[in-house]
This record gives sequence, C-alpha cells and structure tokens, in this order.
Amino acid sequence: KRGILMDIRIESRPTTHYAFIRHVGPYSEIGPSFDRLFDWAGKGALIDPDTNCFTLSYDDPETVAAEALRSDACLSLKKEDIETTGEIKVGTISAGRYAVQRYVGSYDGISAAYQHMFTRWLPASGEAVAERPCMEIYLNNPETTPPDRLETLLCIPLKGQDTV
Repeated sequence: KRGILMDIRIESRPTTHYAFIRHVGPYSEIGPSFDRLFDWAGKGALIDPDTNCFTLSYDDPETVAAEALRSDACLSLKKEDIETTGEIKVGTISAGRYAVQRYVGSYDGISAAYQHMFTRWLPASGEAVAERPCMEIYLNNPETTPPDRLETLLCIPLKGQDTV
C-alpha cells in the first residue's frame, strides 16, 4: 500500500477560516455534503485557486459506531465574515502542529493509513495527540483524477509549541 509507506513529517499549519457542512455517519459517505458545499460556494464566487478542500474528522472509527461518526466537509475561506444559511456554517481552526502524511491512492485506503499513523508512528514518535480534529486535505479533484492517483494530506493534531 503505497500511501502507508510514505514519510510522516511534523509541520505547523496556519489559522484557517472555513465554511462547512456537518456530516454524521460513515466517513466514506461525506461526498454529498461536499457536493452541497461546493454548490453553495460556487454560487457565492467563494472558490479560487487557493481554496483548500478538506475534512475534519472528530471520532475514532475503531471506538464509535459508523452511523454516529462526526465529520465536517470544509472549504477554506479568505475571510471569516461570510454570510451562511441553513446547514452551512463557518468556523476557524487555530494554528497548530500536525503529523502529516502524504497519502496517494483511493480514499478507501485512508482509514488504514490513519491506523498506521496512530498505532505504529505515534507511539514511537514521542508526540501526543492534541484536542483538535484530524484533517484530510484533498490535493486533487476526485471527479477528474483516477482513484489510484488521488493525493491527500492526512493530518493528526499534535500537542506542543506551535512555530507558525
């Protein structure tokens, strides 16, 4: 599994303002939430080449039932004072340290890559997980990219002094 063998590095991520739709259920079923979010953002001309598409994941699928898993489909925003309605909300992720792995492959393999990070890398790293959600940052478009070439940054939040 190509993605699982890639290097994990520690990096600081900046404060990010974002719009999101909360999804409750299996992580693999978040797609329709992204469709609605992109539709809203497109109508508001909020998407540009610097927009990041990402997911925030709040629960461990090993300990929480699939139908109760919480995640947010997110798009980064240039500013935080965007007007939203209905299911679309805005939020801010504070700057912080993350263990980051560049995963290449089908989204179906992301769970196994996270398992590797949490069970193999984390105990040997000397790092501790912070009280922030995990984040997957999608680097290319699943509608135009073959599944085996999808690129995703898997980010585990870490405790400790931030350097941003």
